Parts: sequence; C-alpha cells; structure tokens
Amino acid sequence: MATLTSPDQHSPLTKAADIQQHLQLLGIQYQQWQPQKTPSELPEEILAAYQPQLTILMEASGYITADLIDIHPHTP
Repeated sequence: MATLTSPDQHSPLTKAADIQQHLQLLGIQYQQWQPQKTPSELPEEILAAYQPQLTILMEASGYITADLIDIHPHTP
C-alpha cells in the first residue's frame, strides 16, 4: 500500500489509481508489482524476485542497471 502526500493536495492519496494519475501529471511513472515469490530482505534476492518486471521496464526505457532503495517510516 502506498500513500502520497503532496503540497497541492488537501489530503493524502491512498488509492493506486489516484496516485498514478497524480504522478503522471508530473511526468512520473508509477507501477505496483507483485513478485513471483516473496523475497528475503537481501537486496539481491529482492531484485531477483522482480527481475521479469525490471527487464521489461529497463528494455522499454533504455536503463542498463537497477538499484534498490529501502524506504521505511524511519528513513530521514
């Protein structure tokens, strides 16, 4: 589940379609993916679990690498 809080919104967006529409207006692509199997917390295993979706995105957009950023409520 994602929550998007934006200065130009009066309340946070929580529905995926609303978040996608808002970000699209800013030129940001938003997708939600489900892994084929639940990965461990190791970055390599997380990237491997999402590899099919990453490959499609990378080929379509010309990206050559993928990185993982761990964001949680305690991230500054």
